Amino acid sequence: VRFPLGALTKDEVRAEADYTAAILLDDDNASLYTGRAGTLLQMGKTEAEMADFASAGDHGGADAGELNNLCWEQATGGVALEAALKDCDKALQMEPRNAATLDSRGFVLMRLGRWSDSIADYNKASGIRPDSAESLFGRALAKAGAGDKAGAAADLAEARKLDAGIDEEFASYGLKAPAP
Repeated sequence: VRFPLGALTKDEVRAEADYTAAILLDDDNASLYTGRAGTLLQMGKTEAEMADFASAGDHGGADAGELNNLCWEQATGGVALEAALKDCDKALQMEPRNAATLDSRGFVLMRLGRWSDSIADYNKASGIRPDSAESLFGRALAKAGAGDKAGAAADLAEARKLDAGIDEEFASYGLKAPAP
């Protein structure tokens, strides 16, 4: 299950206001900052978004789940990728075999063009959670980036068997499957 707070809403202005009100009540909650940052990303408010990602990191540094959520939001938004990588690394120091965090770090590394590192993380994530369409699709993108067309095609086929909507999910992150 992916972290839902940063998901695109139909009413970003209201979502931003709701997050702001919640932060006023609980200003030490990393999830609220991460959620508002995701909303601000959708709204194109880059400076405020980056400030919220930094606040989330300040408040979520002791919790592997919060660090993974922060990593994932930055990675899917394609922002602060080096910071996202550090957040994933911290989370993996706490929980080294967390498939979701390995998947998130694989995604960051793929965005950074570090194909072999990305594939390695996706391999680890798939070893723990072999039925993850997200990990297979991400690994397919990394394999395509590394020039392994056959491996990419095999992973894409398997990912699509597991989740018919996987292409749309990754399209929402600005990523498309390579052409055969």
